[in-house]
Amino acid sequence: MAEPQKRRGRDSAANILRSLKATMKNTQKLTDDQELYLQKVLTQLEEGGLPKQTAKNTLKALNGLKNELINPFKVLAVLQTHIPERLLESHYAEQNPAVFGKREVILSLYLAGGIITS
Repeated sequence: MAEPQKRRGRDSAANILRSLKATMKNTQKLTDDQELYLQKVLTQLEEGGLPKQTAKNTLKALNGLKNELINPFKVLAVLQTHIPERLLESHYAEQNPAVFGKREVILSLYLAGGIITS
């Protein structure tokens, strides 16, 4: 099975990811919900789930923080302002339990004159 290729270069999502990982080191003051939100954003960025324009606008706003970038509350506010909540929700296909249900394989065999044919 082919593995998905990692992104190369310095796109907006990679820069946001770098900033977010630095912010995640200083999350003692954040609530569990805020940490969960940051984790969702981190996951979407790693998987490439955010649209390029959204990532670009978010990076521009994060760069505008300059020295305030070490404040996790400011970073969280920028992320919540620029990344719509619906982009972080899991997709229907990921939640469909019928896909993971019991599987059945039906084998049929026809016997004709002592010769097995399928």
